[in-house]
Amino acid sequence: MKSSIAFLALVAVALAADSEQNAAVNPIRKVVTILQKMSAKVEAEGEIQAKGHEKYMCYCKSSSAALDTSIGDANTKIPQVESLIEELTSNIATLTSELEQHTTDRSDAQASIASATEKRNSELASFTGESNFHNTNIAALSEAIPAIEKGMAGSFLQTAKGATLRKVLARVDDDQKDIVTQFLQQGQGYGPKSGEIVGILKQMKDDMSADLASITESENAAVAAFQSLVAAKEKEIAAAGAAIEDKSARKGDAAVNLANAKHDLKETMASLADDTKFAADLKA
Repeated sequence: MKSSIAFLALVAVALAADSEQNAAVNPIRKVVTILQKMSAKVEAEGEIQAKGHEKYMCYCKSSSAALDTSIGDANTKIPQVESLIEELTSNIATLTSELEQHTTDRSDAQASIASATEKRNSELASFTGESNFHNTNIAALSEAIPAIEKGMAGSFLQTAKGATLRKVLARVDDDQKDIVTQFLQQGQGYGPKSGEIVGILKQMKDDMSADLASITESENAAVAAFQSLVAAKEKEIAAAGAAIEDKSARKGDAAVNLANAKHDLKETMASLADDTKFAADLKA
């Protein structure tokens, strides 16, 4: 600006000289003409500089306003994103704990079914052995009683069921041992005591039938309890499986959102730092 003022002053001096020496126009007039053109050019450049300065000042004002808005938005956003990160982190921790519990519950339910199945198989094997024993003996007694009543004990004792009967009779009470022993030894010839033997056999049959009914009732109750337990545990397994599937998906979504939020926070903080520095530079 100072050079422009000096130049204009020079032009004014030249013009004054031109007016005083109007007669000698040749050399001075050329200089004046050149200076006038240069003056016009300087004034034009000055106008351009003035407009440029005005535009720059406008840019500074608008940029400063935009920066203030951006900085304000970032300062508002950062606590919100930090809060979101904290919430997502807490949710992931909770879901992780719940998933571990659901997995444990499912494993425990599966173990309960396995244990109950093993016990049930053992009970079934025991029941099958006992029921077969009772059924075999009851069948032998059912044939022996009418045979003895008909006086056919001797021939019956020679059969396979007769051999089974011998094993059954060996289990009678001590008070009846002698009668049973003599019957087994003499068979058909032991007629006087056949009625007493029939009574003993009938009582044994009744006792064995009662025992069979009792163990059958216990077996049926055990089967029902086993089926009820398995049904309940299968429901627990299904519920735990559904919960694991649902919460695994939610945990995955939360993990993705957490990664995005952390990235967003990093970018926002970097942008805030840049804008703050630029705003300070712009004001300076």
